[in-house]
Amino acid sequence: MVAGDDGAVVFVSYSREDAEWRRRFVTMLAPVVRERGLEVWSDDRLLVGEAWRPALEEAIGRSRAALVLVSPDSLASEFIMDEELPALLARGARLVCMLVRPCLWQRVAALRELQWAHDPRRDGPVASSSDPEGQIVRVCEQLLELLPAEAPPGTAPRARPGDSGLDAPGVDALGRGRGRGRLDGVPGLPAGYIAREELDGLRAALLAGTEGALAITGNARALGLHGQGGIGKSVLAAALARDDELRWHFPDGVFWVTVGERSELVAAQIDLLARLGVAHAELRSASEGRRLLEQALRERQCLLVVDDVWTRVSSAL
Repeated sequence: MVAGDDGAVVFVSYSREDAEWRRRFVTMLAPVVRERGLEVWSDDRLLVGEAWRPALEEAIGRSRAALVLVSPDSLASEFIMDEELPALLARGARLVCMLVRPCLWQRVAALRELQWAHDPRRDGPVASSSDPEGQIVRVCEQLLELLPAEAPPGTAPRARPGDSGLDAPGVDALGRGRGRGRLDGVPGLPAGYIAREELDGLRAALLAGTEGALAITGNARALGLHGQGGIGKSVLAAALARDDELRWHFPDGVFWVTVGERSELVAAQIDLLARLGVAHAELRSASEGRRLLEQALRERQCLLVVDDVWTRVSSAL
């Protein structure tokens, strides 16, 4: 976890077999990420086809501390033990260990010399704990003591390697921007909603874009959620739109538009332009509306979610 010019980065070292435990720790840290401008980094953020080693080295180079999830698979990983952990130590990062599953960690000299976030002999592995959430909370508290109490004023975590820049001041293209985007027209989630695993993949797909404005639509240039009616596409899209981490990447707002086959296209364009704060008094045609919308969205780093899309409406928005 690093603290650099851009705030604190929390590096998570783990084996892919322990991905669920990584997810649970990241979820527990989410409020602190939101309030203190921290960045939690693990290799699940890497995209298919992305050069992983430069991205990993860049993350390690910004790290002041790292959460190390210890398990039989992490100890068996030559990359983790012989490359990743030594690189973090060489950077001067504080390695904070957490026993995830039973293993022979006592037989590894390097681990005996590292700082642990708990007493593994007394507490045992979190996977067999009677109170795993409580144990995760205590480990996160220990970890956070090593990080700055708050992010430096006016700073935000860096964009990932490969992100392109926008002309808007203070914004990294699809990196975290100057503030958390407001919600405009995004519906609430149903009572008893449980977060779905698909959200992580959808978030990564959105942030892989190279333009400041993105849309969840059927458009080939956008991210599309397809399926028969009634399977929860709109709920999943709303959950993604409301995702606190995602909103930091779209500081100009998250806009929800509901359209359909009987929608009046120009009226829908006028409504969206008004919500974007664009003058449109002379708008008389769909083609002119599309031109104004394209210009407005190029000038803003926002997320546009189009629900119940009809093909012609989608392409015109």
